[in-house]
Amino acid sequence: MNKLKHIANIIGEEYGIPPSDYFMETRKREFTEPRQVFYYIARETTGFSFSRLADFAASFGRSKPHSHCTVLHSVKLVEGAIAIYPEYRHRVFNLITKTKDFRSIIPDHIDLIHLTITGGNV
Repeated sequence: MNKLKHIANIIGEEYGIPPSDYFMETRKREFTEPRQVFYYIARETTGFSFSRLADFAASFGRSKPHSHCTVLHSVKLVEGAIAIYPEYRHRVFNLITKTKDFRSIIPDHIDLIHLTITGGNV
């Protein structure tokens, strides 16, 4: 769980919101986006199951864990946004570099040489 707390803290720093806030029981966009990015990065960098990631929210004071469906939905939303929005992709990949070597999770359709030359801007 230390790896998950590390990821949660990095996301919190990036968005200026402590993990205890973005794991709250709310659907406000200011909290859902960092929570979705957390679930995406945590899933991609740890390989933990959706259920295990869903249970993690309780460690930050959430009264009940998210369902595994919430985590799956979050991961799919972030994957979709990464495919469409270059700025969002860059932001997420920068966060990943703070937690792990990001080359292991870049989708095959992204040219690694282009990423290296442009400093991550695709």
